[in-house]
Amino acid sequence: MVNSWQQFSIVGAGAMMALESRGPNGSRSISQNGSHFRCFSRTLLSHQTDNYTKPELPDLPEGWSLSEKEGNSKVSLTREVGEEAIQVDFVAREYGNLSFDEDEEANEDDEDAEDDDDYSDNSMTLEVAVMKENAEKALIFEVETDGEYLRILDVSLESVREDEEPDDEDEETVYGGPVFTELDDKLQTAFVDYLEERGVNAELGRYILDFAEDKEQREYMKWLAGVKKFVEFK
Repeated sequence: MVNSWQQFSIVGAGAMMALESRGPNGSRSISQNGSHFRCFSRTLLSHQTDNYTKPELPDLPEGWSLSEKEGNSKVSLTREVGEEAIQVDFVAREYGNLSFDEDEEANEDDEDAEDDDDYSDNSMTLEVAVMKENAEKALIFEVETDGEYLRILDVSLESVREDEEPDDEDEETVYGGPVFTELDDKLQTAFVDYLEERGVNAELGRYILDFAEDKEQREYMKWLAGVKKFVEFK
């Protein structure tokens, strides 16, 4: 089965061939007037628009608020739990589609990933901040989710006051915390439970994956429309 991204690749490849014209002695040259590119951009935009259907996203988990900006792929989710403020940031992007080079690298790393066989390639990285009013520091988590599992990659204790931010020369040497996987297993589990108690769980992960896919597609179509408008501008 050919998915929409593969369809785009097929259409795009065919259209890119039209960009080239034969010059003297059969050599290839790029059209100077841009007419082929205008045709290409119109075809591609039409294809994407015609094949886009607004997905039925799951309901945003209770207690969370979502913030996004048109033209910006960063999305933030926030909620309050008691006196704590929780913020989850992620960047909408195309995921789960490896290039040929990345695919080769992935194959080379298969043996190293045996312990993660239950974890999907269609995963996203989130930054989770747990803040308390008047506290000078916050717990910052780097979390990976595939909508079924929640895995903490890193946890650090960082200053939230601008006047306490380290100088550039000290930034790389500031101790933020140990390597997470080297923590005692019980402490690792405790951190996962800590996040789940604050609503950072697999349910939220599933919502983020679905929303990010749609967000990326919407921004991509707006980008295509902008390129088309620019190319056709006179």
